[in-house]
Amino acid sequence: MRTAYRHDASSQLPEVHHQESSPYAYPILVQTPISEVPPTEGYYTPVVEVLPTTATARKRWIRWWTLALIGVFIAIITDLARSFIGQTIKKGRESGVASQAASPSPSACPNSTSAAIAPPLGAPTNAVNTIVIPDTGCDWPNNKERRRLAKQTNFFMVNYTTICNSGWPVSVGIIALWTLTPSDCVEACIKFNQFADMNRRNGDLRNDDLRCVGAGFVPSWTNQTTGARDTRGPPFNCYPKSSEKGIIPNDRASEGTEVVVLCLDGQCNGIGQS
Repeated sequence: MRTAYRHDASSQLPEVHHQESSPYAYPILVQTPISEVPPTEGYYTPVVEVLPTTATARKRWIRWWTLALIGVFIAIITDLARSFIGQTIKKGRESGVASQAASPSPSACPNSTSAAIAPPLGAPTNAVNTIVIPDTGCDWPNNKERRRLAKQTNFFMVNYTTICNSGWPVSVGIIALWTLTPSDCVEACIKFNQFADMNRRNGDLRNDDLRCVGAGFVPSWTNQTTGARDTRGPPFNCYPKSSEKGIIPNDRASEGTEVVVLCLDGQCNGIGQS
């Protein structure tokens, strides 16, 4: 049994009232009716950011002016290009008309479709629009003697000797070339020796003893059609040689083909008639 509580007037503790109906003691909150609760959510006017109209208008104005300037620039360039092309075409037509007026009539120039070709040095000066056969000075075929003629190249100004109506064996050949004149053939021989000397100075001793002493030359094979027909092969007419041995009379004289020997200065001594 529980002991009954009695209040003592001398006690300093607060008086506690006993509650019989409830085993638990807790505070009772006073609830406010729902209708009296003030709303916590407010109504606000939305904030809309408005850009300054002045800046927008200025940007549009600049953009349109830029496009307008670009259009004007393109138009100016187009007009200049058209003007330049028109002037060029006009000048071309005027020059064409002037050249036609200055050119001779077809009756005055029967072979007007062929171009004039200047003959090389050592060739006849009256040879125009034809394949020029170079003159060796040997007066072939009227003179078939094996004469020695002193000559000089056109470019290097190097002395050499032409031995008329003479040939060289194939066994001492270095290379085969096609040249316009005997002078060109001799200068090819000179260039070969210069190249060989350069290789020797650089330590390349291959073919160290191979030097060009002269060349065989066939004037009529300057016409490559004739050369290919006569040889049944490549149309060469210049044959540099590495030795003066074996020089013989022209073995194609019976065919009506002139062959000469071209010797560098100091080579081929005692061969032919001076």
